Amino acid sequence: MAPKSFSLSVRQFADRTTAQMRDVFAESVQDVVEMAQLPKARGGRMPVDTGALRNSLASGLNGSFANEGADSYVVTLSGVQIGECRAVRVDNALRPQIGAGLLRNRQPGPPIRAARQLLRWRRRRAVPAARRILGGKGEDMILETDIENALKAIIGGAGLSWPVAWPNQNAPGAKPYIVFGIVRVNRRDDTHEGVMTISRGQLLLTVVMGEGISTKTANEKADQIAALFPTGRRLPVMGGQIVILKPADILEGFPQDGDWRVPVRVDYEAS
Repeated sequence: MAPKSFSLSVRQFADRTTAQMRDVFAESVQDVVEMAQLPKARGGRMPVDTGALRNSLASGLNGSFANEGADSYVVTLSGVQIGECRAVRVDNALRPQIGAGLLRNRQPGPPIRAARQLLRWRRRRAVPAARRILGGKGEDMILETDIENALKAIIGGAGLSWPVAWPNQNAPGAKPYIVFGIVRVNRRDDTHEGVMTISRGQLLLTVVMGEGISTKTANEKADQIAALFPTGRRLPVMGGQIVILKPADILEGFPQDGDWRVPVRVDYEAS
């Protein structure tokens, strides 16, 4: 019988993938802890006086805190496996976090919000993998073309029954129809390290029908469009995802050039 070289190759590939997943996880945790421990003097949020705050860090796996000290997480990460729960505790962090009390004569700094740290963790955890794929420390950036195509796919595949006037294309000759448009609001990088661009914009979908017809039809179509974009909906795109930030706004209808128009505005963020 011939040797099962294919099975061996698959097993080796699986082992390499698991090891790479562990490396991505460990590097991401290290990035976040280093960010949390960055002193204010170097642009971070950590107040440093005697070093007691940083040295109070304790880390461990699956509910136990076996290692203590500013670099204790390094020891913990050396033994972590995919699927285990890693925990970090900072015993002296309460006062500077809530802005209560003084460290000697220093005024308390601004609150360190756990939600913001979690958000940064979610965004940063993909960065090491992106760096490996790109072969360097290039920016993990979602292309505006991909964002537009993903949003077009939702409208094009929704079965709205009305034709769509796509950007820079002629409007359908007959009414009613829907106008598709995007307003790009801004782009930013919350990491301040040039590694994670966040693109924010608005999808504008305008219901167009002839004047002199009951507005009920336009309003119903606007409701149908708005229902496609509930708060929190996530649309996968190359390099990340698009998140719908809030309920879609159905704006007041208005007459224009013999038409009746009802705009629907959808706020999104891609990262």
